[in-house]
Amino acid sequence: MVDIPVFLLSLAIFWSILYLVGRIFHLEKYGLEIGPAYLFYKSKRLAKAIDAVSKRRSDLWRKLCNIGVVLAALLMVSAVYILVNNILTSASPQGIATRMFLVIPGITIRLYWLPYFLVAGMIIVVTHEVAHGIAARLEKVPIVSAGVALALVFPGAFVEPNEKKFEKAPAASKLRIVAVGSATNLVTGLLVFLLWSTLFTPAGIVILETTGGGPLEQAGLRRWDTISAMNGTQISNGSTLDEYMDNVAVGDTLILQTSKGNIPITTVNGSAGQAIIGLSYFWNYFSCKPLGPMLSVQLYTTLSWMLLLAVSIAIFNMLPLYPFDGDKFFYYALGKVVKRGLREIRILASAICLGLMATTLLLSFIRYGLLSI
Repeated sequence: MVDIPVFLLSLAIFWSILYLVGRIFHLEKYGLEIGPAYLFYKSKRLAKAIDAVSKRRSDLWRKLCNIGVVLAALLMVSAVYILVNNILTSASPQGIATRMFLVIPGITIRLYWLPYFLVAGMIIVVTHEVAHGIAARLEKVPIVSAGVALALVFPGAFVEPNEKKFEKAPAASKLRIVAVGSATNLVTGLLVFLLWSTLFTPAGIVILETTGGGPLEQAGLRRWDTISAMNGTQISNGSTLDEYMDNVAVGDTLILQTSKGNIPITTVNGSAGQAIIGLSYFWNYFSCKPLGPMLSVQLYTTLSWMLLLAVSIAIFNMLPLYPFDGDKFFYYALGKVVKRGLREIRILASAICLGLMATTLLLSFIRYGLLSI
């Protein structure tokens, strides 16, 4: 893994240079606002494009927004259920809880995932915000500004509706505007999954990290190289790799079928006395034959991150927790049936959800330690 201090220093240098460039060339004149560790780009073209799209097939968009309200309500229930169920499972000694963690590049996700995280994240947040914008224009709420953003290494986007017009809109309109973002993420995740499962077939493993001086490294195999067979035996995923290596002895010669051709290696003794090839971290390899190994790996990895982020954001963004969309959705939906104590209920819901999320993360840390993918 990349040295964290080096990464942080590089990040500080990058933002310092970017900030100085912005000040020297007065990039704010072009809609680009650059701070010490963030940037915002406001695009009039994006706002106009959202307005134009909302006017095309407006009846269809409105029906989709109505479906979005139903999906958002289901996502809210799912988010609360997942947290509660995970806490109860974690509290049971025999329970196998889902591992949950915050995405922190360099700490909980390895830095070589960063480009994929940025690309996938930007696609997910832009479609999320554009959906909010289309719904706002359908409900006759003007858009004040729209654009993209970056804070440290976290991509973002924004579509800012006119707050006064938004608050004066009927409750049903507000619900449609708020709900459609997460609903769009869920649909995006479904489309990515269909594309993912249609284009790719299991074909081996992708090397991500090797043991220093180990057989793989000595053979010249590096990150993003793939292994699809050993001594003619197909290796379709990590499980088949483990099964094959259980029957290999120290000192055996293996002919690896890789993206670099057939490469011989000799196994060495591992820490537990078992035969190893010097593979410390890998990713299941799914092949799309027309693309070849390298492009297959890159597209599959990008789609994997899109799926992970789309589903995660779709679900947990609907928690009734400030400042998530679920907070507003809960508030406006509850306002249709509750007339007194609405603000207090909203605060209580946020406090409960914050407690559920914090407890889930803490229990996951206690049981599994600091996770890293």
